[in-house]
Amino acid sequence: MDRCHPTFIDYVNTKLITMDTTENITKKVQNLIVRHIDHHKSFWEAVDHTSNTTLIGFLKKQADEHRKMAMKLTAALVAFNSDASINTEGTVGGALERGWADIRTAFSEEDNAALIEGYAAKINALITQYQETLAPTQKLPENMEATLKEQLQLLEHSLAKIKNL
Repeated sequence: MDRCHPTFIDYVNTKLITMDTTENITKKVQNLIVRHIDHHKSFWEAVDHTSNTTLIGFLKKQADEHRKMAMKLTAALVAFNSDASINTEGTVGGALERGWADIRTAFSEEDNAALIEGYAAKINALITQYQETLAPTQKLPENMEATLKEQLQLLEHSLAKIKNL
């Protein structure tokens, strides 16, 4: 058999690998979008738990940044996979986490410290998720990779700011 020409099996295998890669990338980016939506809501709701004007300004800015990151990732995902579904509501886990944060800060004497510590942990977890998505084993489209790297830098900058509050 002449192996110079691709066979039907080669064609099918290539398509299956491409579909698997597309689904994998889509799922990872969808998860990042949902995390940003959860973080947007969480930062915005946290404004009610502090009277510190510096912290309020920071929380509002973070909420806005996460909203923008979710929107930019959504646009990149739709450009990559127009069939991708987009969850714009956030997750049940995110809602439960925000409820727990409400309870924790209500009973915490150092509510600002509790807020800051909680949000630093959230941003750190999100940074890890970005790093995993950007792992060298992933074959990301150029524009998607550029968006993810840009947002990773923003998150690292945010984490440094949180630690300095």
